[in-house]
Amino acid sequence: MRKKNKPLGKCLKCNGNLVMRKSKHDRKFIGCDNYPECTFTISLPKGRLKISEKCKHCNYLTITVQGMRPWKVCINPECPSKKQ
Repeated sequence: MRKKNKPLGKCLKCNGNLVMRKSKHDRKFIGCDNYPECTFTISLPKGRLKISEKCKHCNYLTITVQGMRPWKVCINPECPSKKQ
């Protein structure tokens, strides 16, 4: 039995929930839980990923990419912080 993924925010296309998923090639991505009706996805960078706090610009969650130099990225592709 597959465990339920924790919702990360609302889908920008259909208002479903965004959840962390793994592709058949073992890459992580964020997708809508209304799949296959909704095919909205967000690509994630390679590396160890950790869900962080909410973004101060759009209130979606941020993900910390852990490595030699950890950095945070907002999961919302339309976030105002990405247009700077």
